[in-house]
Amino acid sequence: MDVGEWLRGLGLEQYETAFREAEVGADVLPDLTDADLVELGVSLGNRKRLLKAVAALRGPAPQVPDEAERRQLTVMFCDLVGSTEISARLDPEDMRDVIRAYQDACSGVIARYDGFVARFMGDGILAYFGFPRAHEDEAERAIRSGLDIAEAVAKLETAARRKLAVRVGIATGIVVVGDLIGQGPAQERDVVGETPNLAARLQGLAAPGTVVIAESTMRLVGRTFDLQPLGVHTLKGFETPVPIWSVLRDARTSTRFEAFRSQGLSPMVNRESETALLRDRWRRARNGEGQVVLVFGEAGIGKSRIVAALTEHAAASPHVAISYQCSPHHVNEALYPILSEIRRTAGLVGDEPASTKLDKLEAMITRFGLSAGEFAPLLAGALSIPTAGRYPALDLTPAEQKERTIVALVLLIAARARRTPALALLEDAHWIDPTSLVVLGRFFEQMPALSALMVITARPEFNPPWDAGPNLSIVQLAPLPREEATDMVRGVAGGKALPAAILDEIIVKTDGVPLFVEELTKTVMESGLLREEGDSYQLISARTPIAIPSTLQDSLLARLDRLNSVKDIAQIGAAIGREFSHSLLEEVAAIPDRALVDALDKLIAANIIHRRGDPPEAVYTFKHALLRDAAYQLMIRGRRRDVHRGIVDVLESRFPQIVEAQPEIAAMHHEHGGNPARAADYYRLAGGRAAARSANVEALAYLNDGLRVIESLPSGAERDRLELQVQLQRAGALRSTKGYSAPETGDAIRRAHALSQSVGEPSQLLLTLAGLYAYHLVRSETIRAKEIAAELLALARQQGDTNYIMIGLRSTGCVQFQLGHQLAALDHFEQSLALYDPVTHGPLAPSFGLDHKEVAASFRSTTLWLLGRPVQAEASQQEALSHAEDLKHLPSICQALIYSALLRVLSRDHPGVIESATQGRHLARRLSFDLMEHGASFFLAAARRGEAAPEDLLPEMLNAANLWWGTGARQYQGYVLTVIAETYLDAGQPDEGLAVVAQAKELLEATDERWAEPELYRVEGMLLLALPERRIADGEACLRRAIAVARDHAALSWELRAAVDLARLLAELGRAGEGKALVDGVYRRFEEGFDSVDLAAARAILAPHVSPA
Repeated sequence: MDVGEWLRGLGLEQYETAFREAEVGADVLPDLTDADLVELGVSLGNRKRLLKAVAALRGPAPQVPDEAERRQLTVMFCDLVGSTEISARLDPEDMRDVIRAYQDACSGVIARYDGFVARFMGDGILAYFGFPRAHEDEAERAIRSGLDIAEAVAKLETAARRKLAVRVGIATGIVVVGDLIGQGPAQERDVVGETPNLAARLQGLAAPGTVVIAESTMRLVGRTFDLQPLGVHTLKGFETPVPIWSVLRDARTSTRFEAFRSQGLSPMVNRESETALLRDRWRRARNGEGQVVLVFGEAGIGKSRIVAALTEHAAASPHVAISYQCSPHHVNEALYPILSEIRRTAGLVGDEPASTKLDKLEAMITRFGLSAGEFAPLLAGALSIPTAGRYPALDLTPAEQKERTIVALVLLIAARARRTPALALLEDAHWIDPTSLVVLGRFFEQMPALSALMVITARPEFNPPWDAGPNLSIVQLAPLPREEATDMVRGVAGGKALPAAILDEIIVKTDGVPLFVEELTKTVMESGLLREEGDSYQLISARTPIAIPSTLQDSLLARLDRLNSVKDIAQIGAAIGREFSHSLLEEVAAIPDRALVDALDKLIAANIIHRRGDPPEAVYTFKHALLRDAAYQLMIRGRRRDVHRGIVDVLESRFPQIVEAQPEIAAMHHEHGGNPARAADYYRLAGGRAAARSANVEALAYLNDGLRVIESLPSGAERDRLELQVQLQRAGALRSTKGYSAPETGDAIRRAHALSQSVGEPSQLLLTLAGLYAYHLVRSETIRAKEIAAELLALARQQGDTNYIMIGLRSTGCVQFQLGHQLAALDHFEQSLALYDPVTHGPLAPSFGLDHKEVAASFRSTTLWLLGRPVQAEASQQEALSHAEDLKHLPSICQALIYSALLRVLSRDHPGVIESATQGRHLARRLSFDLMEHGASFFLAAARRGEAAPEDLLPEMLNAANLWWGTGARQYQGYVLTVIAETYLDAGQPDEGLAVVAQAKELLEATDERWAEPELYRVEGMLLLALPERRIADGEACLRRAIAVARDHAALSWELRAAVDLARLLAELGRAGEGKALVDGVYRRFEEGFDSVDLAAARAILAPHVSPA
């Protein structure tokens, strides 16, 4: 807008000269005060007319929300320096004029930057930036306002000609703002939080005429301003010292991107095709075929980043760089981006004499090969540089001068591209002024003949007025796919991996917008939630939802505040979730349907939400998860609580099918609605539903949520009963994810056991005993497991509870197995399986973590193999797997596969191990079942002993074993160590193998897990025989001990294996007949499995006298 045209439209053209001489442009008009107009020589009546027109320019004041809101606010506190001394020297009426002029000057500047004057306090002024309407750059607006206020007040003086000065303090933070306090004329909007206090304290530290800012503000403005650190100060009311900065001046950065990316650029990902297009257009431009590229994309999508990549590429060849930056503060200032670039290129400094500026301007024009006498008067006029005495006055009408100036600017831009290729960048064209658009349009007409590339970045709302042509290309930047967003997160995290849950939250909340990804990742890195461990980060405390970064708060709130009249609907939708249905919103909002549709249409038009389908079946989704978070967080806690209560009331009364299918939704709303007991019960139901479909990670998350809200309930029997139910389900989910022996599993089941003894039903006490038994068994605390199993079976029989008699028999069988009592173990497994009923007991699998029949049949399988019944063992294991598959209970299927792999490791069926363990590991990873995954990995490594060099396998085996034991499990550790020791034997490293054997023997004595004890002695004997000095007597003794212990255990398979090795040794010693007799005695006790590896080895010793069957 041209000031002269505006004045002529008001019939006040007589003031045009005064306005131009005072450098009053379109950007200043909205801030004019009565005092300003007096200084300009405007009469009283015309002052009134002008002030009305100025008010119209400002537009309607933003609507103040009816309710208090929680939002990020930048607070400015201004104080007039020496007001007490001034008032003592002035007449009260004169002092009133001083205060009025001071307040007018400050409030005018604040209004120009769309701030909100909250309170006049005599010589102090409290102003908010970000309320009642936010902009994406509130901290910058506040600082610019502070600098302009300091300058404006410095021009004021008292009746005694004393100059005035102001101190300004600025801070940013989360506050609650909007509550009405006081009554009548004294009523005002209050703000609660430490930010206003901090701003006031900072004001007291500022020197006269300066602006001091807090760290919270400094972090939001990058290098937009030149700052001077003032050190760390201890402030009254603040526990920790506060670092502060003084703002010196506006920094001379050419673009907003440069100002905010001073710490270096993040790696650019997934922009190969766009980068290739820009490079191609630059190549064409350098060859004399001028090009224009429009790069479109929403805020933060990476427009400036891709332009920066082009700039880096172009630096390899000589060229002219031209940079135009549009600004939200100068949308109505004619030619702002073009004139700003001229000021930078010519080196013009604000407080220089006019003659110096003209000298620099002429030098620049001459450098570009143009006539200074022709161009300088026009450019000086546009730049508001006085030219009196230097050039003749321009005898042109305003319209003619404007046209001549546009032509001059087009020629100036074109001249820079005639000698050397030019790369021109126009950033943020959505903020461009109309006159600059005209200049660019004229320039584009000359582009085909120039060696120039103009790249223009803009948000989607920018509608370019130029026709598409062969020299115009358009690039639309899309969000990053998940893989590239993940790469970006890792890049910001210094190449280290974040915990999966944190990474997932970042990816979901940022929707592939690179700026969001970068800022949210930085927020996580600075949150104190993570600890660096090697090449990754680990959580060090309970995870909480990631807060919206302060760097994004303003831009997100700005989008919502533009729709203040329908923000309430957005907030209700946000409370429902990122996605919400029309039918549910309609019931909760309780407003006429037409009004609701209109409100939703406005939110859709503003790109806040998207709609799928038509009302009333429509479903709405927030465009960004962070937009949903911003809308939700605007509500103070009381308002949120009321909204959540309204939502859950409607869900339970009108949409019970949703509650039944997704109880976690009702749980969340009850929790945030202030009803923790109902919330905990719904979380328990959600956990049960998830566990029933083997989604145990999700089940555990729901149950942990339930436990968390239970903590807020008052102590008492009701709370304990609710916690008992949740802990019992948690224990089941933990068994299926962390494993039976994990510390978390033990904590859950011990807590449940304690609660069951005080408030539980008998069945709940039995359930906790079953859990405690399993915990100790898998930790190989065999004697303790034996005691609990006996208690469980006795109590079950006392109660006449067939379910738990079955479980108690199975538990006793598992203990007998570990103790090496294989016949007793088999008897208990058979009794337990005889009591199993698929209809009754199958549905119990999610509660226990695994199905009882699968567990009993798998253990029975191993027992049968040890007893020398390999065919029956295979049948039992297949029965376990088939039954688990019939139940479709994934954790049970997973364990059945791992036990299949164990059976085949025992029987030396290496291809069978690979098949079962590979399937089991894949499923374990799907289920996050760490115990089973690491067991499978060990078995896979062990199965390769025949095909890979044993010394190469050992690191893999040891790593898998350590991961396995890292879950807390010690069950099977003795056997695993035995396999590792035998691998050292294969590798020709008997000393290392014997060290492992010693470790296994110590473990055996500590745990009483003896089922693989015979195998341990066999391997020890073979290692002794492999020593360079061949300790034959000791080796033979170990082999004979293996046979003796195997006989004691009725472990025929172990006995045969040891007998074969001993027979080979005896043959070396010339006692082959003794060895054959020993093997023959064991071999003849087998009734099946004659095609197995071990029986074939026995026949090789007995041949040719023995047939396979």
